[in-house]
Amino acid sequence: MGELGRWCSRENESPVLPGRRPAGYNAAVDDDTDERFDVKFHAAGHGTIGRPASVAVMSPVIVILTALGIGCHRATSPPPRSVAAETALPATFSVQPRPADDSLTGRELYLNHCGPCHGADGGGRGEGARSLFPRPHNFRSSKFRLVSTVNGVPSRADLGAVLVRGVPGASMPSFRPFAEATRGRLIDEVLRLRREGLQAALAFKLGDAHQEDEIATEELREILDLQLTPGAPVAVPKWGPATEALVRRGGEIYIQQQCARCHGPDGRGDTGLYLANEEGYPTRPRNLVWEEFKGGTDPPSIFVRIRLGLPGTPMVANPNLSEQELAALVHHVRSLAREPKWPLTNYQRAKLVLDRGFLSPGHPE
Repeated sequence: MGELGRWCSRENESPVLPGRRPAGYNAAVDDDTDERFDVKFHAAGHGTIGRPASVAVMSPVIVILTALGIGCHRATSPPPRSVAAETALPATFSVQPRPADDSLTGRELYLNHCGPCHGADGGGRGEGARSLFPRPHNFRSSKFRLVSTVNGVPSRADLGAVLVRGVPGASMPSFRPFAEATRGRLIDEVLRLRREGLQAALAFKLGDAHQEDEIATEELREILDLQLTPGAPVAVPKWGPATEALVRRGGEIYIQQQCARCHGPDGRGDTGLYLANEEGYPTRPRNLVWEEFKGGTDPPSIFVRIRLGLPGTPMVANPNLSEQELAALVHHVRSLAREPKWPLTNYQRAKLVLDRGFLSPGHPE
């Protein structure tokens, strides 16, 4: 529904964007210097916080479409009720990349489709990054989250899966319409940027350690190859049905592994616990009930995510669990999920963090 649907009244819902600044808002910080929380959304696209600028000019259109019965619709089921849902959670556009020109190089494809968010150098600071929450991934130095290898280095299959699936709960769209060979060239470019970033960081560290000594190119290459070579994929067992006993056992493991400390005993993530990723950006636990899972909802994907965690985030790995215990935990987590899922906007995702009553600690940059 986009802008139109955001301003349509729906049963059991409060206004989408309350006419107030988010809790903890500091104009001196949030509007200018601290780009981690620059969620003001530029006036050209969204107006001030609390009311999109497009509403004024679109009002006649809204009236006409509403009269025709096509501008708004009411939810088929009540929206989920939780602390996070006290601000309404409207539908939003699912932006899809334009069809790619198969004649373009990987670099050209990247600049056209990835650079605006991830930046031309892959550092996560593209022109659109300030308005996105969570921030675009830094390919040069940050750990990749959605990996399936034991050493946390993404395989080409891992990167390809993200391109096909996108990242639910973020602004990363699916590139499924692209030909496999085209996606392959994009993967090549991401891996090139990754190597370039790690090489620069490694050369700096080695140069600082060796002072005036010359750094051997071959030594540098060997270290990079070691850091960039994917390990073996996690073994995923054959999957059986979810029995009542398995789900119950999974619930016990959920408490035992302290999953409830972040995700809450009911999986809704309303714990108020301060969390930040390795870059210092604030984050929050996934609501296992009403939000989509980043790495997929099928049992094998959840198995891998619980086993390996999300590198670079507060979501830890669970290497101490047996395959049977992991399988039981997967069944429990899946039993918590409900429909419909929250289609959160960038503003709402940021607001859910800001409304927890804290801002991010100082960022090293």
